[in-house]
Amino acid sequence: MCGGAASPSAVNSAQNLPVNLGAHFQTQLDYGRMDGARLVFRAAEAGTGIGGIFSTGLDMSPVGEALTTIVDARTPLPGFPPVPFVGNFAFAVDAGNTVFQAHDAASGNSALFLATRGVLTKIAGTGDTAGGSTIAAVDAPGAGAVQGAAVAFTGTGSDGSRAIYLASPAGAAVAVPSITVVANAASNRAGAVSPGEIVVLHGAGMGPAALVGTSLDANGRLSNQQAGTRILFDGVAAPLVYVWASQSAAIVPYAVDGRGQTSITVEYQGTPSSPMVVPVTAAAPGIFSADSSGQGPGAILNQDSSLNSPSNPAAAGSIVVLYATGEGQTTPGGVDGQMAGQTFPAPRLPVAVAVDGQNAEVLYAGAAPGEVAGLMQINIRLPLGLTAGNRPIAFSVGGTASQTGLTVAVK
Repeated sequence: MCGGAASPSAVNSAQNLPVNLGAHFQTQLDYGRMDGARLVFRAAEAGTGIGGIFSTGLDMSPVGEALTTIVDARTPLPGFPPVPFVGNFAFAVDAGNTVFQAHDAASGNSALFLATRGVLTKIAGTGDTAGGSTIAAVDAPGAGAVQGAAVAFTGTGSDGSRAIYLASPAGAAVAVPSITVVANAASNRAGAVSPGEIVVLHGAGMGPAALVGTSLDANGRLSNQQAGTRILFDGVAAPLVYVWASQSAAIVPYAVDGRGQTSITVEYQGTPSSPMVVPVTAAAPGIFSADSSGQGPGAILNQDSSLNSPSNPAAAGSIVVLYATGEGQTTPGGVDGQMAGQTFPAPRLPVAVAVDGQNAEVLYAGAAPGEVAGLMQINIRLPLGLTAGNRPIAFSVGGTASQTGLTVAVK
């Protein structure tokens, strides 16, 4: 912190560590290591010495990023006593794995552990047998000590001899993320993607076990890194709507505009998936539905801003508001993750809406105020003479139609 204003950072001394047990003490940052989309660092609370090893993303913020504990003074270590002092940890990182040395000042014993996605595995330590001899002490891991889940380390035997060991703990291999389906977040239709389209990816190992929602980066844009997850289109990190192990949502970067296809990869804790190649199209429109299925009643607002539904229908000739995605490139050009403020980009391609087969008057089609680029708002006037009931509604961008099966309630 300088001059009273915090400079953007991944982590700073004003942040509470997760280990903090009471009143905040200034955080002392020791050293860090880069590992893909994460920063792993050693830190302690000044005045207590209590700390550990933590990780965070690489987005810069005046208040720092969210911190994840890898190991700290409270962490039970398999076959080893608690380690209260941060100086008794040393570590190395690779591909989402952290190998660290724990040292027990009371006994002088030491051990190495591998941390993989929240699971700690003891590799070796004082008293263990390796290569036919008993280990007296293991050294702190150095650069290159861990490659994936394989660990190379040096140690001293009980007879004073020195040796280099290689260990690959059973069950410690990093799960590789995988993508099975990429679909429009509104229509749930899989296929070609368009610039700025909000998409949902289905697969495995794509993020944390519990869903983590969106956040803004230091520029006020939707972050492209969340909870150790990144989703990349031709190497460009996409803004993230939410991340989860089996399902994540992102916004296709506008950089894919004009390309015939794009290669999508998911990276979690530094480990990338195999790429999925999908076609790119100028527009892939979809209207959001009330239940997120892409079918049935639409997520539509009536003229009084109440939710349209069979029990709250709109009058023919009144104005309703639709929310959609997949409109493609905009004017002015789309900015990844940008929130719509003073400027409201509109689709470059023409927008048309039909209700029960009748053309509706489009009053506005463009960025949804206050929302992220890629979420489009369409204000229409319902045609006169519509039959009461749930009437089919669809829209098109540049002649490409949205999904069928969506309805608006008319009275």
